[in-house]
Amino acid sequence: ANVAITNNYSQAGGHWIDANPASHAFSVGGSFSLTADAGLFNRFGARINGAYQVRDVYDLQAIAGFLSDDFRLAGNLNASSTANWLGGVGFDPLGTEDEAHPEYGFTGTFDGAGFTISDLAIHGLSSSDGLGLFGFTGKDALISNVGLLNVNVTGNGNSIAGLVGGNSGKISNSYVTGTVGGGSFTGGLAGWSDGEIKNSYASASVTSGAGSSYVGGLAGYTTENAGIRN
Repeated sequence: ANVAITNNYSQAGGHWIDANPASHAFSVGGSFSLTADAGLFNRFGARINGAYQVRDVYDLQAIAGFLSDDFRLAGNLNASSTANWLGGVGFDPLGTEDEAHPEYGFTGTFDGAGFTISDLAIHGLSSSDGLGLFGFTGKDALISNVGLLNVNVTGNGNSIAGLVGGNSGKISNSYVTGTVGGGSFTGGLAGWSDGEIKNSYASASVTSGAGSSYVGGLAGYTTENAGIRN
């Protein structure tokens, strides 16, 4: 059956599982939020050619519970509703940084398949680090073939970007347009990168606060181990 929630949806326990999501519409009229518990919200259905299909912005947020899995966009996504999530905090970035727990970062694959995600809004909390569609990615992560259109990513913390706040994996054939603003290590595509960026670009307005350092159009900062190639 189709599910239409008129107000807010917040899930901190239990499991929502839909084995046939292509036949069941799902919508939320207000805010949508999940904790990052593994497998909490699963509307992906069966894998197709080895990857879970991401059909809407709710699937996109649910990746937070499957950080080592493989995903592919099934079509263009309109993410404008994220501007109203969590009282204006917006979309919750996928993956966090924790040196003691590298699995908290995204370590899977995300193939945009040439599709776009438009109007994604991410504002984080007052001092949140690692803002972007992906907060932090591990060395095994691969993000490819995706365009982010008209993002609005702003925060007062560090490691802020449209696509990946902190990149230790590989980014290829991807791009970002829109607005990005943050503290140190702020960039249009990646806030900082210790990994590889290939055939990708950013055409975004990038700004930083007073006293910030390492700010750039494509990446705010790249380490000596990082690679950028056309």
